[in-house]
Amino acid sequence: MTDVLKVLTNIRSLRVIARDLALEQLESILEKFSWLWLRKKKSY
Repeated sequence: MTDVLKVLTNIRSLRVIARDLALEQLESILEKFSWLWLRKKKSY
């Protein structure tokens, strides 16, 4: 597992990262992950 994947799957790490981001940045990240998730879901 890569370091990035370890961070993305660890809620504590995500909380630390989110603490330093503006709400707009978090919303942008959510939008991108949602888009990726939908594309992955449709491919199955």
